[in-house]
Amino acid sequence: MATISETELQRRLRALENRPTASESIYISTVDPAAGSFSEDDTHYNTTTDNLWVFSGGAWGITPTVLHVRYADSVTVQPPVVQGDITGFSGEPINPDGSLKNWRGLWWGALVASTDSTDYEWFDTSTTPSELERYYTENSGLRSDVGTPTSPGVGIDWVLGSTTTNTMWVADRFTIDGQLTPWEVYPVQAESTGYPFISYTKTGFNVPAGGLTDAQWVTDVITAAQVFTGQPYTNVKELGYGTVVVITYDDAKLSGKYTRGSGVDTWVAPGTILDGDLVVDGSMSADKIQTNTITATQISAGTITASEIAVGAVAANNITMDGNIEFASVASGVQFGKTALGDAAAGAFFGRSGGVAGFNISSATAGIYADSDGTVALNNVRLYTGAAGSALEHTNPGTYTSNISSLSTSIFVIIVGAGAGACNTGVPSVLGSVGAVGGGAGTASWVQWYSGLDGTGTLLGTYTAAGGGYRSHGVGANNATASGYAGYASSQANSAGAGGAPNQAGFSGSRGGGGGGGGVAGYNYSPNAYVNVRAAAGSTYSQLVSKPAGAQSIKIFVGTGGAGGAYYRPATPNGNWPAISTYSGGDGGHGFVSVADPNTGGVEVDLLSIVNRLNAAGI
Repeated sequence: MATISETELQRRLRALENRPTASESIYISTVDPAAGSFSEDDTHYNTTTDNLWVFSGGAWGITPTVLHVRYADSVTVQPPVVQGDITGFSGEPINPDGSLKNWRGLWWGALVASTDSTDYEWFDTSTTPSELERYYTENSGLRSDVGTPTSPGVGIDWVLGSTTTNTMWVADRFTIDGQLTPWEVYPVQAESTGYPFISYTKTGFNVPAGGLTDAQWVTDVITAAQVFTGQPYTNVKELGYGTVVVITYDDAKLSGKYTRGSGVDTWVAPGTILDGDLVVDGSMSADKIQTNTITATQISAGTITASEIAVGAVAANNITMDGNIEFASVASGVQFGKTALGDAAAGAFFGRSGGVAGFNISSATAGIYADSDGTVALNNVRLYTGAAGSALEHTNPGTYTSNISSLSTSIFVIIVGAGAGACNTGVPSVLGSVGAVGGGAGTASWVQWYSGLDGTGTLLGTYTAAGGGYRSHGVGANNATASGYAGYASSQANSAGAGGAPNQAGFSGSRGGGGGGGGVAGYNYSPNAYVNVRAAAGSTYSQLVSKPAGAQSIKIFVGTGGAGGAYYRPATPNGNWPAISTYSGGDGGHGFVSVADPNTGGVEVDLLSIVNRLNAAGI
């Protein structure tokens, strides 16, 4: 394979000149390159695998070049000429005081990243937000627990926008030459409570030369935490403040406590560390034991019995059940304002009454009842359901409403405007302008937040996706035989309307796709010619949107696809002019709206509405 320099690879990746061929028309995509007619040393970048390919000797091959990301506080000359033009150059996106570095540098090179900051192409994320997409979460957890904004962990809420004082994790990704990079997820601040004690032995190595300030110490701490706890720690901030780590090296032991002082995270000597066999019975008092450091895993089963617990010493907030509670009596249970399963008072009862087990939760206006005899009653209940991320989809034009759970903080919406219809096959020079009919525009689709239930109350926000614009008339030569052009596809798969075969009308689009044009078997002076222009698709709005304060419901509108162009002229009564018809353009696809709650149980299910719709459909 021919060898080209890293600089040349970077230049070509940025340029990405289009050179259409029969098999591939772009040099950056989400798939590996296909065979075709390419020039020596052409490049292709797969954004899914982060592989860079080079065409050499008639074949594609992967280069060993990889993409590296670095960070800086400021760049005074753009592009930088000397390393002094960049300050705060680092492999970490945050400063010791927890503030974010605003500049991101990108470099294609060897497996080991360059330490020369001028090798990188720099982006100011504070002034060019279009190149950066940033989310944050105030939820805590390990890196493996929080996931990403597009694939969040259980119970993790990612919010689009700048960070807050309570931000725990930040996720960034960039748009480079129209393609999205993978998510970069990093911690902003440490957990408030640390792991009490971590012990680890590293054989074959001495204590790092820099002690607690040595980068090798931090690397060893992460390894120690992974081995000691069995958890996938990736950063010391995940351990939390107060974590004490003792690592035994070949030449000595080194111990450190992770803490924060003067606004900077740091490791300090924790004081004297005693091996367990040096502690005399009764010599360690409660004030020498760190809060929350003794858990059930440190207490042998059966060592604490009722005789060791003073009456009233254990409150309900200190009890965690890890087994079953048996209600042996035919009239027993847990009660909250109710004394029996059939009690009509407001409150709750879980247990048995007269040998029948069940539960009853109710207020003055609503309630849920279920028992072991098979009775289930829902009184004025709003039912919210759905697995995490499961979507409520609407494909038919019209207006819909849906109530959103009070526990939901955001929803993911995909809104697609309706597609435009295709023009007909009429030839203006034969039929006149009246016989050459364009395709109608599609209407917009939208989602609106409302303060009341069922789309009532105050309008709190609107998100809109425009429909495809009017498709003006355009046909080829009327003596040519050809199929009509397909419409443009929307963001939804298989949405474009197909073009008609010769002497066939175009096909309608779906989910916002443009309609297809008709095809014609031509001849001289024919009134019809194949359609050689494409009908536009509706635009797409796809985003995780935060629920406005006080919002209880959404109103959804699905746009109507534009009508395909059509023309028919009947025969004259005297028979002098025969009837003339054209092949109609396909209609634009109706819009599409999808609403999904990132968490479970976010969308209301109206059972009565479902029954009514089934009855209306004759099911």
